[in-house]
Amino acid sequence: MRAGPREHRERDAYLLTGLVASRLSGELDAICRPFGITESQYAVLWVVCLSGEKRGVVQGDISDGLVTRAADVSRIVNRLEAADLVARTRDVVDGRVQWVKPTSTGRALFDRVTREIKKLHRRQFGALDEVEIRTLNRLLNRVLWGEGS
Repeated sequence: MRAGPREHRERDAYLLTGLVASRLSGELDAICRPFGITESQYAVLWVVCLSGEKRGVVQGDISDGLVTRAADVSRIVNRLEAADLVARTRDVVDGRVQWVKPTSTGRALFDRVTREIKKLHRRQFGALDEVEIRTLNRLLNRVLWGEGS
């Protein structure tokens, strides 16, 4: 069976999306590497540093909204804790719950890496104007979450 024009465009959109994701992710990882962290570790620091909660974030909630699977978060937090970038504390009411918050070292590292990532994003999306960026975000959300988003 021959593929029609729409099928070709859908396949092309899929391939381009994968290529773009791979390139952007590689560039982000290249920013993180000199700071001694991975892209996934930065993503966890991002959630923890921007939570606004004094206690931090419940470890089980960190993967919400991240590409990282919940099963990987524990391993990532272990590495961040070993590097003194985050600290964990047990909840006083429910000892099964662990709170994760950045250390002062972790927050300082996050701030330095974030400055570089903001510059990277300006380069990555510099060819698009504001309307195109909003349109891209809207379209990607529709693909990710479905027609009703």
